[in-house]
Amino acid sequence: MTFNELPQKAQDSWYESAGRFRINYDSNHTMERRPRVAVGLAELTEFFNASVLKDRKHSIVTKDNVHTLSDEELNSAIVDHILGMAVISDETAMNEIDKRYGEYPVNVYMNQDIIITADKPLIIDSAASIVHYGTVIINAGGYIEIRVPCQFTCNRLQKVHSPGTTAPPAKYDILIAGKEKKPANSGKNGDDGRPGADRHNAWFSEDGGNGEHGSFGISGDHGNRGDDGPKVVIKIDDLASDITVLNRGGHGQDGGNGGNGGNGGRGGNGSDPYMAIWPKGSNGGNGGNGANGGDGGNGGNGGDGKDLIIITNNRSNVLFSNEKANGGKVGKGGERGVGGEGGRGYRGGKDGNKGQPGQSNGKDGTKGNDGRAGTTVINPPVR
Repeated sequence: MTFNELPQKAQDSWYESAGRFRINYDSNHTMERRPRVAVGLAELTEFFNASVLKDRKHSIVTKDNVHTLSDEELNSAIVDHILGMAVISDETAMNEIDKRYGEYPVNVYMNQDIIITADKPLIIDSAASIVHYGTVIINAGGYIEIRVPCQFTCNRLQKVHSPGTTAPPAKYDILIAGKEKKPANSGKNGDDGRPGADRHNAWFSEDGGNGEHGSFGISGDHGNRGDDGPKVVIKIDDLASDITVLNRGGHGQDGGNGGNGGNGGRGGNGSDPYMAIWPKGSNGGNGGNGANGGDGGNGGNGGDGKDLIIITNNRSNVLFSNEKANGGKVGKGGERGVGGEGGRGYRGGKDGNKGQPGQSNGKDGTKGNDGRAGTTVINPPVR
């Protein structure tokens, strides 16, 4: 089914949304993401046009505390408000919020039809977003990934397995998760010690120079906490297929590995006074000691899952899972450096002693704690 085959009421609703976002669809049939800026919280609320939950929470924002709340607390409260989860009812508080922020950037994803494949999944991961499609087709291996606060609306969603498709099935149809982070920086390896000087005097005996000691490996950085999952509302008028949904926070950042300790420099060779009348033996220089490895960084804690609301108008199954985000993996400790070889002695002189290895390898970090699971509610009562 395509957009033009939807009931007229569904088509009219889609065009009404396009008008609300000041989008003239007839002039651009290939649009996907459009950045928009709402001027004031009232216009932002109108953009989202969310259904208000009957059993909504009380907003944390009041006229008495609006000046003392942090940006993080206010941003969370604004998301609750525009998604209908906890409405800010105090007009004075809303005006004060507008004085503080004024404008609210938002991304709008709109199209009449979209086909999602393994090669072209739908990824929504920049700024708060409003998504409104007519028909959504998910081919085998395709999936939807949402990592920012979002209201996702479509008139019809259907999964299709096309004949001859070789793509493996996705682990989930819709993923709601906090943003992921690359592993923390690893520590720099210690510098190897410079070798001792070799002696080349053919007339006199000179002992070889001692090798320098290696320098310590640098400890790896600790991983940061994973981002909390976004709050999301999904509204599907006609869910034509069973879907799987995963809701969690972002995994904790892996700790960085410790740097390896530097190796000791080799000892320098003594001179060979083969031209001397009465040659005296020369000793080789001692090798430098190896250095300790750097410690690995700790893994960051996993982010917490947040609220997910799914509203559908038929009996297709929504199989959801609220999982805990993993804590970051440990950073591995660096290896200790080895001691440098002793230099060579001549004419009865002694070879230098081999340097000692570093005293210890670096210690491994500790794994981060898992985040808390979020909540998913299917078809809650709305106004």
